[in-house]
Amino acid sequence: RYGHEAALIASTRLNGHLAMGQNDPLKHPKKAFQLAMRLTDDDVYAGLGPDVEYSGCTGVAVLYDPASKVLHSANVGDSRAVLGRQNPETMRPRWEAVPLTADCRPSLPEERERIQLSGGHVAGNPSRVWDSEACIKPGIAVSRSIGDGCARGVGVIAEPVISSYSLRPEDRFLVLASDGLWDALPNDKVVSLVAKFLHLPQVALSALFEQVRRAESEEC
Repeated sequence: RYGHEAALIASTRLNGHLAMGQNDPLKHPKKAFQLAMRLTDDDVYAGLGPDVEYSGCTGVAVLYDPASKVLHSANVGDSRAVLGRQNPETMRPRWEAVPLTADCRPSLPEERERIQLSGGHVAGNPSRVWDSEACIKPGIAVSRSIGDGCARGVGVIAEPVISSYSLRPEDRFLVLASDGLWDALPNDKVVSLVAKFLHLPQVALSALFEQVRRAESEEC
């Protein structure tokens, strides 16, 4: 209902929680991400009040450790972090999409088990989380989210899935975006489009917006 408001609160608060947390985010990325996401979730609950019952958002964050050249990623829901990698073994530039995160879906065995043990029900295509076999509410399509109070009691959590990735010389850029992009365009298409405007990030952003608009208009 108020997903945009939830996303605005999360996007403005998460970085601060990472920077001001009890743990050095580069020395203890898992603890830092877990605390920052939990505090951000608290901010969304406080900011939306009773409207948080049916309002929430997903989130993705990446920390770069320049000393080790490692990217630490944290994901809640179906936002994604995707690397653009240039294949150096071809005569012409060929780009590869390297996902750093995986969507948190209720159809995944470990996620489904947690939801069912919490009294939730997973059904539908695509799979959604419900509070009973009647499938009336909440009908959320992710197994982890920020906010979404009505889903919290049935196993949908705000704890991020955290991973680390060692950068390679051929890794050239990183795209972080919500499902508004990834539901419309596959990873490889996003990477190939951004690669065309590698040194013009604002133009690349405009090109992505246009491709999403076209994809959505074709579905109507």
